[in-house]
Amino acid sequence: MKTPYSHYSFDLDGTILDTLEIMKIAWELTVQKFHLWHDFSEYKREIGLPFEVVMKNLGISDEDQLIQKFYFEQTERMSSQVKIFPNFLDFLERVKLLKVSTSIITSKPRKNSESLLSKFDIDIDILLCGDDKLIGTKPSPYPMEQIKNKLGLNQEQKIIYFGDMLNDLVFSVNSNIDYCHCNFGIIGQLPEYLLPKPMSIDSWLDDLLKEYL
Repeated sequence: MKTPYSHYSFDLDGTILDTLEIMKIAWELTVQKFHLWHDFSEYKREIGLPFEVVMKNLGISDEDQLIQKFYFEQTERMSSQVKIFPNFLDFLERVKLLKVSTSIITSKPRKNSESLLSKFDIDIDILLCGDDKLIGTKPSPYPMEQIKNKLGLNQEQKIIYFGDMLNDLVFSVNSNIDYCHCNFGIIGQLPEYLLPKPMSIDSWLDDLLKEYL
């Protein structure tokens, strides 16, 4: 088997893991505890950005560190309810058979991310998380630049990133890599007015994926 890509990279929430309902519950508990006025629809629009950026975009500055700590404690507490999207592990296994490298780039904290990867036995080469204190996080191209440097990937080698948010698309454009949108993720399908439309899949069994393997 051949692939046009030398590296496959993935978002985590909404791409590999179905965590939306847990996020909703955790946010509602956070709103109640800290007497916030932002409902989940407002928070949902910001998912994919580092939590401190989300707080800034929502105009929340008081107790933002305590809010972050509480929110992720709630998601960790409910981690047993997290589900992996069907057939992702099969897709990942097929990618590994191609002898190419893999990564996950997520805004989720490392502690939560590593716990979930262990739970589902998801084995990738590099994991970059929102609290890794990088120079820049998505949509900055820096995380992908770091991965290229660590793996020795050159500019001629093609890379693809799978995500489910507009932020993931912008990250891919900024990184000058291909993007595939997961329509089953947090925001669903991308807006019709977005042109040119990126590649997209409806599941990890989508026939379009045959072009990537």
